Amino acid sequence: MESLKLDFAKSTIHLALFNDVIDSSQLRQRLINASTLPDNDEGDNERSTVDYAFIDAAMVCSHTLLALLGG
Repeated sequence: MESLKLDFAKSTIHLALFNDVIDSSQLRQRLINASTLPDNDEGDNERSTVDYAFIDAAMVCSHTLLALLGG
């Protein structure tokens, strides 16, 4: 895992590369579902639980690009 500090966003992103993930479609669907939940305690809790993004590692060519994607 690697962490990048984003001074312009006053935050840090953490990067990890996972290989041979077998449940990516379920994880992606959970992320999509969380984004459509109403703004209440249940929706906020689920969104905070899945506070991550999927990025195709084949498309990443630099740390700068990751910082832009994460910000």
